[in-house]
Amino acid sequence: MPRENRRLPEPNQGALQKMVREDAMEVGGKIVTPGDVIVVRQEGRRRDEEYWKMTVDSLRRDDENKVTWVVGEWFYTAADAAKEFPMSK
Repeated sequence: MPRENRRLPEPNQGALQKMVREDAMEVGGKIVTPGDVIVVRQEGRRRDEEYWKMTVDSLRRDDENKVTWVVGEWFYTAADAAKEFPMSK
């Protein structure tokens, strides 16, 4: 089934650090692993119905285990996110 994903501009690394915290490793009771598709809403920057969506390539934590860095390919479509992750809203 074809998707309408389009590549986002490169996200600001400071914004990425604030968006993806330690608790983002667990989504819906499941641990996020490379190959998974995740959706992250950045509060205060985008409208509530807009999301960042990415395919996870790798995960790592900083030295203090406060921030989880997620490396992957970023995409965005709110409609796609709503279909795949209906509990995200």
